[in-house]
Amino acid sequence: MPIQLLDTSITGLASGGLPSSIITSTNLASSGRLTFQTEARTSNHSLGGDSGWQDHLSTTFTAGVASRAIFWFSPSCGYEAGAVQGFFRFLLDGSKVGYNWCGGRQSDNNGAGAGGGCYYADVSAGSHTVMVQARNSVGGTTWQINYWNLDGYAASMLGVMYYA
Repeated sequence: MPIQLLDTSITGLASGGLPSSIITSTNLASSGRLTFQTEARTSNHSLGGDSGWQDHLSTTFTAGVASRAIFWFSPSCGYEAGAVQGFFRFLLDGSKVGYNWCGGRQSDNNGAGAGGGCYYADVSAGSHTVMVQARNSVGGTTWQINYWNLDGYAASMLGVMYYA
């Protein structure tokens, strides 16, 4: 029995689904395919005192359809001179999305691990820029978000997954 969808009949359906080879690549849209891209920071970033929010790393992507985009950031290890409290946040097209998260915390001079973050936002079709900003919130200290590499590869990375 045919199925009626908005005045269009679909025939050939049987128990178990569509017949073999009925859908080909020409039936699929050329836009709306899930993709991702990454950007890496290739320089040190030093935040002295209460630095305020500073641009750290960004990437621009073009969504082919309105959809949900997912962002993630993985910073390299940092160095703290003093009792820093380092934070990161995401901006999408200049507006904050998600939450601030702790990226570096130390009670004395030391090297420390860094905290990555992940968030999402609904985006329209078109070009968008996602940015990570960093902030040291303690005066009299320095938070060094280092650029470490092995074989020329950067460690601090920003990624976005979206429908192109």
